[in-house]
Amino acid sequence: MEKMIAVRQEKELTRDSIKVIESRHPKLKTLNDETMEKPRGYTITKEEIQRITGISEDREMSKLLANWKRCILWLRGIDVIYSHKIAGYEFVSVQKHVSVLFDNRMASAERKLRKEGQKLLMIRDDDFESDHQRSLRIHLAQQAHDSAGKINSQRSMSLMWNSKPETLPKLS
Repeated sequence: MEKMIAVRQEKELTRDSIKVIESRHPKLKTLNDETMEKPRGYTITKEEIQRITGISEDREMSKLLANWKRCILWLRGIDVIYSHKIAGYEFVSVQKHVSVLFDNRMASAERKLRKEGQKLLMIRDDDFESDHQRSLRIHLAQQAHDSAGKINSQRSMSLMWNSKPETLPKLS
């Protein structure tokens, strides 16, 4: 188990570091070999993955899939997402990534921040042990609200840029 965690760390993965990990986890290597050169838009069902790797246990499969998705992302720059339509995984197209997925992930982050800010404000004053905690709650709730507002603003800009490419600022 500890060896599989090494892949999920936020440090950069390289072909060499992945080869080391694959040498310890031959099922990951088998899945990588089978899918590494597949194009964007490629889909693979869970059943195919189970056939390729020989894994049927859910816990072992979820660890393998998390590491496989990171390998594809770091080496190919392709995000892999679960698709309910095919009960499998999809190599995301560039268009889907920059329009649909980005907006969905930003909306999710915004909702989480707003919800957390609201939870902070719902804590009763009697539950706090000091004025410092009460004050901290207010400031953290305000910070969550402000961050959610900034994300909303950024989402609006990205939606406009997607619908009207001429509004996109030029890169220097």
